[in-house]
Amino acid sequence: MPLEDTLGMLYISSREYSKNNTTLLSDLWATYQYFADFDVDGDNMTLETRIINNKYLGGIPCYDTEIDLVCENDFAKIIFLEPKCESYAKVYFGEKKLNGAYTDLSAFGQNLSDWSDVKVEIRNKKARIFFNRKFIYQCDYDESLGKLNGIRFRFKGFGAVDFVKVSDTSGKIIYNNDFGGPADISSLINK
Repeated sequence: MPLEDTLGMLYISSREYSKNNTTLLSDLWATYQYFADFDVDGDNMTLETRIINNKYLGGIPCYDTEIDLVCENDFAKIIFLEPKCESYAKVYFGEKKLNGAYTDLSAFGQNLSDWSDVKVEIRNKKARIFFNRKFIYQCDYDESLGKLNGIRFRFKGFGAVDFVKVSDTSGKIIYNNDFGGPADISSLINK
């Protein structure tokens, strides 16, 4: 199914989805993933991205937005949701698995209706998470993630990714994709 990368973002519209499926589901998830030999240590790297998930793009409340780092030994998972849905938030780094139903993950209740910058900075098994350039959470873990093998984005409904950048601890860019330039969602809103 073609993705709308001509708009400068990774996105599939509900219109495009409907061409290939008979029914829009009330609990539909869009998943975008890329697997490669990134040649970077998952315990010592930085991921930077810009995401959006709102009703105009086809998002479904609570606008769940998941970012996964799939590594050779384990994985990291961060789930952002709209405020008041934080009990569904999750933060996983290796053996450390935090669930908003049992842990205060209110920092992951964020407004995703506009483009939002997310940065995950991992140094020596200490993950620091930033949302719109503001530090929001730290998660320390013990068991190595191993080398990064894949990046996955999951959206409840139809969210979008403007860019993805992975760098090592020296700042060397390992992977960078802006999907054709700055994202333009104006043509998709109110259709």
